[in-house]
Amino acid sequence: MIRKYLEARKLRPFKTCAMVLDMRGREIRTCPRTEPEEGVRFEMGETCRIRSDGYHSGASNREVIYIDNASLPRAIRPGDDVKFETGDLEAVVLETEKDSIKI
Repeated sequence: MIRKYLEARKLRPFKTCAMVLDMRGREIRTCPRTEPEEGVRFEMGETCRIRSDGYHSGASNREVIYIDNASLPRAIRPGDDVKFETGDLEAVVLETEKDSIKI
């Protein structure tokens, strides 16, 4: 793809072209257990928190999704998108605290 872009650029040096490269970001694991055991379903407009303190001992539920990355709340800002399961579930960050994220 990049090779084709460079070839086209040589043929049309005064034309502009935007290129988007979708690179896989860091994978953050969610807690392997959920309550209820069959999983949690969310509807549009519902809110919950993302936390890391219960990743090994807790179970994700409708109120809290436990993750394996304690530094995420410092790396994310309100308005950022968060995607789970390769984009099957998308959420928007509403607020961040020292140890949690509200989505």
